[in-house]
Amino acid sequence: MGVANSVALALAGIDRTTPNPPGGVIVRENGEPTGLLQERAQEAMKAARPRPTRDELVEAIELAGRRCLSYGIGSVMDACVGMAGGWTDVEAYEAALLAGRLPVRMTMAMGGGPDGIAEEAFARGYVTGRGNHRLRVGPVKFFTDGSAGGCTAAMRRPYTNGDHGVLMFADRDMDEMVGHYHHRGYQVAVHAIGDAAIDQTIGAFDRACADGTCAHRRHRIEHCGFVDDGHLDAMARLGLIPAPQPVFIRDFGDTYLDVLGEQRSNACYPMARWQRRGLKPAMSSDTPVSHVNPFVNLHAALTRRTIGGATLGGDETLTLAEALCAYTENGAYACGVDDRLGTLTPGREADIAVLDRDPFTTSPEDLLTTQAEITFLDGEAAFDREGELS
Repeated sequence: MGVANSVALALAGIDRTTPNPPGGVIVRENGEPTGLLQERAQEAMKAARPRPTRDELVEAIELAGRRCLSYGIGSVMDACVGMAGGWTDVEAYEAALLAGRLPVRMTMAMGGGPDGIAEEAFARGYVTGRGNHRLRVGPVKFFTDGSAGGCTAAMRRPYTNGDHGVLMFADRDMDEMVGHYHHRGYQVAVHAIGDAAIDQTIGAFDRACADGTCAHRRHRIEHCGFVDDGHLDAMARLGLIPAPQPVFIRDFGDTYLDVLGEQRSNACYPMARWQRRGLKPAMSSDTPVSHVNPFVNLHAALTRRTIGGATLGGDETLTLAEALCAYTENGAYACGVDDRLGTLTPGREADIAVLDRDPFTTSPEDLLTTQAEITFLDGEAAFDREGELS
């Protein structure tokens, strides 16, 4: 969701006569737009907004990468390249790499759908796996619904306000997109949070992969927030990888309780069930939606506690070893780089985070204040908090 003031609304051509676009809502009060734009209603605003220059993007890439290194993170997936500046995003990543200003290893998820850059990427030969160990092409990514906290994640049963959320595409369009990218050779990553959106997503993968070509492709469901056992069965059969954010429970769990109730909230992001089923849940932060700090995310996986102090689905907590595996080994698997990253084993690249304490000998609460002291990339210190190695 996004908020625009009256000047921005006018620049985007949005007024009381503008209809809701398919898959989007212009929130109104007494017929007038309030400025709150949900899901695809934001597209007109994005089109009116000045795009950043390549130099501005390179600077942002460098700053963000250094911030990641300061938390012990050496590998990142940009979950929708093209969202900020169209194809200029790709050019900026390549320029940053050539200039030595790409601090972390980057997997680029190419934005798909009607407003994405995936078609241009395919025409230019940017398919999954292209690139090198510092910058590579990953999946095509697109959205099916919104967020549970904003009541726009598409649900089978209504929220407490009576809404069912927003499905951005009709089933036929969704099937067409998933099949289109799958048969072009891409790994596909679909944002789906609500159970109705996950129904639609799994159905689309099922039809695209009727020839049995799904499992080895490591297709992903980003977030995959509200699932049932039927979803898990289908995901296991198709080899679909959930890419969840336990930190959402901490940041937004109190809102989930308000808009969905306790029973439905307890079932969200079932990390333990995914782990038991061998689905390799790949944890991430979804920054800037939540903080990039991985230790807060790990704490959420171990406790499932909200900021307000409630515990959502205590039987879905992970051990620290399981949570670290989800963040590292499973993350590398989901990005298709597990042949060289994700574990500290001979033959892997020496990407290592040195922490200020041993998390296995401290309490989960200590994770909230844990820091990375040194971050190595390829065995070289890429971040050194106190200058200890200088």
